[in-house]
Amino acid sequence: SGTGEGTGSKPGVSDVPSDDSEEELS
Repeated sequence: SGTGEGTGSKPGVSDVPSDDSEEELS
């Protein structure tokens, strides 16, 4: 990825789960 695909928070995070997705799989 690298363009915010599946992040749901900030575009261009690079496959890293943002705070939105992080708490989901925490």
